[in-house]
Amino acid sequence: MKDFFQVERPVFEASAPGRLDVMGGVADYSGSLVLQMPIEEETTVRIQLTEEDFFTVVSEVDGGQKRASIAVNEILRWGEFGRVDTSTGLHLDFQKSQNFWARYILGCFLLASQTFDFQLSGARIYVTSDVPIGAGLSSSAALEVATLRVLAKAYNLTFDPLQLPKLAQRVENEIVGAPCGLMDQLASHHGVPGELLPISCQPAKLHGAILLPEDLVLERVSSGVTHSVSGEAYTTARTAAYMGYGLLAAQAGATKEQLLQARDMGDWSKLPYGGYLANFDAKHFEESLESTLPETMLGADFLSSGAVSIDLVTKIDPAQEYPVRAAASHPVYENACIRQFASLLAQIDNIDLPRHQVFARLGLLMLSSHASYSAIGLGHAATDEIVHKVVAKGAKRGYYGARVTGGGCGGTVVVLRRR
Repeated sequence: MKDFFQVERPVFEASAPGRLDVMGGVADYSGSLVLQMPIEEETTVRIQLTEEDFFTVVSEVDGGQKRASIAVNEILRWGEFGRVDTSTGLHLDFQKSQNFWARYILGCFLLASQTFDFQLSGARIYVTSDVPIGAGLSSSAALEVATLRVLAKAYNLTFDPLQLPKLAQRVENEIVGAPCGLMDQLASHHGVPGELLPISCQPAKLHGAILLPEDLVLERVSSGVTHSVSGEAYTTARTAAYMGYGLLAAQAGATKEQLLQARDMGDWSKLPYGGYLANFDAKHFEESLESTLPETMLGADFLSSGAVSIDLVTKIDPAQEYPVRAAASHPVYENACIRQFASLLAQIDNIDLPRHQVFARLGLLMLSSHASYSAIGLGHAATDEIVHKVVAKGAKRGYYGARVTGGGCGGTVVVLRRR
C-alpha cells in the first residue's frame, strides 16, 4: 500500500460497517419499520487526490486484489445523460467492462461533485474490507458510506445527517442500477454495533436504539449462497409490490394523473396511505383488500389497465409475470410483525409473561417473516435448511427463531437464541 500512494501528498481514510438485517429487509422500499444492527466488520477507503487525469482504484477483498484505471472524462460522461436508466445501470460500454465493480466507488465521486459543485480530478483509491461479499450484510452500502465519508475529509464537505446515506443510495440506484431502499446506507452510517437501530422508511426517520436483553443473542449464519440486490428476483418482487400499490391506490380513488404527478415530483404525501403499503392496516387489508389483488399479473396487462407504478427505480416488463398479491401483502404484514417485535423487546421487563414465552413470540415473528420471503420469490433452499435446523432444535434448547436477511435469495440467516 505504501508504494501505491505518492509520498508528497496527504492520504485520507474513513471506514464504515456492514449491517445485519434483523427485521425488515425488503419491506423498506414500501415504508416499513425496519430493525438493523451494524456488524463489527468494516470497509476502509483511503484516497489521495492527484493531478492525474484518471482514477486508479485498488480493492483488496476476500483475499484477492482488483485494480482499475478509469479516465476522469469517462466518469464525467456518466453524468451527461442525467438520471441513469436503472434497467441498464451505467453507460453500456462500462457496464460490460471488467472494471464494473468500481462503479460503487467512482459513482460516489461523481454524485458528490455534482451535489457540492467541486471539480472532479484524478485520485488514487485503496479499498480494504472484511465485510463478506454477497452475504446479505450490505458490503456495498459499507463501501459507499466509507467512500463518501473519506470524500468529506478530502474535499472538506459537510453532510446533513440524512444527506450522506441518501447520496449513497443514489449511487446504488442511479449508477449501479440496483433498486435498493435506503435502509442499508442509514444503518451503516448511523448505527452502533451491538444496538438495534429502528428506522421508519418513509423515507427515513431514525428512532432510539433498542438493546437486546443480556440473555438473548442474535447470531448470523452464512448460507454460502451469494446474494445480490441487483438480481432479477429482488427486482421482480419490488416491481410487483409497487404494481400492487398502484392497483390499490386506484381503488382508493387516486387518478392516473395524481399518481404520475406524485411519481415525477417525488412527493407521495397526498396519495392514499401516503404512498406506502406499510401504512395499510393489516386486519383491514386481510379482510377487504388482499383478495382484490391478482395473484399474478402480466406486465402488459398492468400497463394497459391504466394503473401506475410510482417507483422511479424499476421498470415493468410487459412480457413478465409478477407475483402482485404476495409482493404487496408482504410489507403490510411485515410492518405489523416488526412493530410487535420492537414493542416486545422494548417492554420485555414489564411484560407479565414468563421470559421464555416472550422470546418464543419473538422467534415466531421471525419465522413468519422468513416464510413471507419465500412467498415473494426471495427464498432459497440453503437458507430454508438453516431455519429448519433452528426450528428442530426448538425453544426448549434455547433456539427461538430465524429468518433470512436483507434481499434474500441466499446470503445470511439471523438466528435468535438464548445466551
